Amino acid sequence: MTFDIFDEEYYLATNPDVANAVAAGFFESGADHFNTFGFAEGRVSVSPLYNESLYLQANPDVANAVASGFFSSGLVHYMVYGEDEGRFGLYGTFNEQAYLSRYPDVANAVAAGFFSSGFSHFEQFGFDEGRFEALYNEQYYLQKYPDVANAVTAGFFSSGLQHYLNHGLGENRSGGTFFNEGFYLRDNPDVANAVEAGFFSSGLAHFAEYGEEEGRSGTSFDEYLYRSANPDVNNAIQAGAFSSGEDHYRIFGQFEPQRTGFFTGTDGNDTIVSFGATSDLLGVSRESGTGIVQSLGIGEIDYLIGSSETDIYNLGISDSLGTAQLYVGFGNDDYAFIRSFDIETDYIRLTGSLDEYTQEVVNGSLTISNTSGDLMGVVEGYAQTLSSVFQSDSPGTFLLG
Repeated sequence: MTFDIFDEEYYLATNPDVANAVAAGFFESGADHFNTFGFAEGRVSVSPLYNESLYLQANPDVANAVASGFFSSGLVHYMVYGEDEGRFGLYGTFNEQAYLSRYPDVANAVAAGFFSSGFSHFEQFGFDEGRFEALYNEQYYLQKYPDVANAVTAGFFSSGLQHYLNHGLGENRSGGTFFNEGFYLRDNPDVANAVEAGFFSSGLAHFAEYGEEEGRSGTSFDEYLYRSANPDVNNAIQAGAFSSGEDHYRIFGQFEPQRTGFFTGTDGNDTIVSFGATSDLLGVSRESGTGIVQSLGIGEIDYLIGSSETDIYNLGISDSLGTAQLYVGFGNDDYAFIRSFDIETDYIRLTGSLDEYTQEVVNGSLTISNTSGDLMGVVEGYAQTLSSVFQSDSPGTFLLG
């Protein structure tokens, strides 16, 4: 059992009866009360990093166990089992991969065994150290919610973050995480022009005010494809239950095997990183609102980094305009660099048939070219050719694994 999540100051602030009892000398501290009574009483306001409602929503097995009386609360499960199982108290807020990528010192400490996870570091040290860049965006939050900005200006909150942790999460407000300014401007040239003309201070300002509601994504997550593939999610967004498809995917969809997360690039060089149970990675751009591929990867070098249980890497596409090979035109100077390929679970999507391609192992990595000798993909660290062909859900394409 771990009590790392417990925050003395927060516990006293949210449990004034306990604060009074501590002040009167009945308990040495809030932690003393929690260990003696609060845990058994089902008190769950122990940290701004834990939200009982979100934890139970994200973990229906835990919710069922609590309803059946096996646990008095989700917090009890989290402390006894959840943290060791890699479950986080704030699903949709904390992203392990983003945190470790943003803070390589933490990643090294986790690799060395000093912490069991990035979240373990965050709850023990990172929160107090103010490491929020990978998890929350203050500029976005204040731009999107002027009522909060006014409250901060009036001194009711020290920052938007304070409001977000204490109120915003429970009000289903978006923290605006994982926004990439350069990606957004490349993927939305109309916004880039508007920023250049001075209509918006940044792409983020446009996204907070208009872009999110328009179904645009501030990351490589493909909002249009996800909503199209999941009409129930689209209905929930229209009903106000989620701010976007990406919001749903981060909180629920990535943990649901029947959902696929779509990650799409721009017409420039991109690094696409996926997450979730099943993901589909495409390094080239699609037209917003239609899903039609705009660029075919000519002149691009895209990095496709899978981190899902099942990743599909696209070297060929199929849409309403037909099928096409990608990264064909500049010989060896345009291709997709595929990282983290797992032969047991991952696939590469191609058009046509296997005899239209050649495979060669070069310097310990597999290269895939068309029969004209034009390099299309490099599978890092995979030193064997692929021969197993599987059915694809896209007409005119197949999956190679």
